[in-house]
Amino acid sequence: MIDVYDEISVGHLIYLDKRKLSHYIAEKELPMGQAVRVFSPEAELLAAIAHSAIKENQYILAEYCTTLHYLALMAQYSIERLINLVRENKLMSAFRWHLTITSILHNFAFGFIPENLSNLLFRLGGSWGKAYRQVFESMHPSYKCDPLTLASIFREKFKIVSLEEVCVVKRLAFQQETSPKDS
Repeated sequence: MIDVYDEISVGHLIYLDKRKLSHYIAEKELPMGQAVRVFSPEAELLAAIAHSAIKENQYILAEYCTTLHYLALMAQYSIERLINLVRENKLMSAFRWHLTITSILHNFAFGFIPENLSNLLFRLGGSWGKAYRQVFESMHPSYKCDPLTLASIFREKFKIVSLEEVCVVKRLAFQQETSPKDS
């Protein structure tokens, strides 16, 4: 599947800066021989987790498979690039929440946590405590992003320090939506 984006955003809030991903492009050959430019595995995983946490505010089972798939494709160099991308895009909280759920589910299903997943989670600051409660209270996916986790994600991402600033951001977005457009 190929997604085409103008901006990676929710409404008017751009949650991934496409310019920061420009160095993470690879060419992939399609079955009929054509080449298409796609994100590298680390950029794909970054976009999937950002989309899950920020746009959808939930973790679905398909993301479990997606996460394990992309991590399996990454050598240590790619893991280092992913960590840099996560930090540069201010997605530490989103990743910790997502990877914690992934590790819990893998441990439930197989009795262990893959080393690359465990190491990545450790390097990003460790498990996200609230995720354990989410998984144990809801016996199956999808797992909604609880309000405090979501607030932490947005606070980190958009450097929001108070509820007043949240209101200002929402007011500016609304004004931009309703203002007359220049022709």
